[in-house]
Amino acid sequence: LQVHEIQQSSKKFERRLSNNRSSFAFQLLDKLAIPKSVLFDGKYYDVISLGSNALKGMNELHTVILPSTLLKICDNAFLDCTSLEVIQMPAHNIKISKTAFTSCVSLKDVKFGANWTLIDCHPFSDCKSIETLNIPGKVSTVLGLNELQSLSYISVDETNESLASVAGMLFNKSKSELLYCPRNYSLKVIVPEGTELIRTGAMENCLWL
Repeated sequence: LQVHEIQQSSKKFERRLSNNRSSFAFQLLDKLAIPKSVLFDGKYYDVISLGSNALKGMNELHTVILPSTLLKICDNAFLDCTSLEVIQMPAHNIKISKTAFTSCVSLKDVKFGANWTLIDCHPFSDCKSIETLNIPGKVSTVLGLNELQSLSYISVDETNESLASVAGMLFNKSKSELLYCPRNYSLKVIVPEGTELIRTGAMENCLWL
């Protein structure tokens, strides 16, 4: 069940959601914990998707916690949530539309779950407050890092078997290849001994180099 379907297909839920946002998931205006399931016509349904424009314009939101059942975030789901700063992803990979976080200019902390294996940064290209990216232990691939315009530091969980961080730069696990230097990296770039290769585009658009 998609969140926007709850709002659009049931008058009962429309009334609850419009009543000062006081229904199941809207009890706190600044922190929203979306439930794993909702009661609809006498049955419980897992929340598996945030539909298009589901939370559009909720400027009061600072933190959103997504449920473990979620599989997809659709177009413009968080459009113009200009005060959103923190979002807690589920433990597993989910599909995220490239426009899901349009105009989320205050978003600075995206907490990816422990079982993520791939991170695609393209959906966060409009999030100009993301300065640090924390990569969990099972991630082996990170796409679109150059989309994070304010990124200045990358950290990698020590248990990660594919990637590593050296002074905020992204390396392969053996640290023989420099994979990426953040666009807004402001430290002195020192390539560590043992580095054999600097990947093409690793330092593309680095503002301070």
